[in-house]
Amino acid sequence: MKKYVVIGAGILGTSTAYHLAKEGKSVIIIDREEPGQATDAAAGIICPWLTQRRNKPGISSRRMGRPFTHY
Repeated sequence: MKKYVVIGAGILGTSTAYHLAKEGKSVIIIDREEPGQATDAAAGIICPWLTQRRNKPGISSRRMGRPFTHY
């Protein structure tokens, strides 16, 4: 049987470990902090819409201060 190590006991790490264990996999979670804490980055939140917006036209134009009305 394969053994899986999940690094990070935050929401993503524990969710990943849960789904692996639900499939019958052998899982261990390691983290530098106590389990159940918030992430150190982004003020403790995960913003999925930020990664999606980066792929849309106009994002780089807005960052550079150019108008994006032609999009």
